[in-house]
Amino acid sequence: MTQLKKTVRIETIEHVEYSEYQVPKPKPVAKPDFSRLISMSQNYLEALEAGTNADDYDHYIYEEALAAIFGASVFDYINERID
Repeated sequence: MTQLKKTVRIETIEHVEYSEYQVPKPKPVAKPDFSRLISMSQNYLEALEAGTNADDYDHYIYEEALAAIFGASVFDYINERID
């Protein structure tokens, strides 16, 4: 009886990461401009002192801080991930 040789072919497939996201993770800007953030923060404190409605300031200050550190495109990155 003839003995058959069995050949096993093994292929390796490189792992390729796939991301559904298109916007790359932003990096901090080299020289952030905090002037608007400082102004908004001062306005917030003045609004508190005057007793006026300052409810939305925290949201705007947070957004301005992110924009100052990472640039305005940071919101493209964020929005792509929370939609």
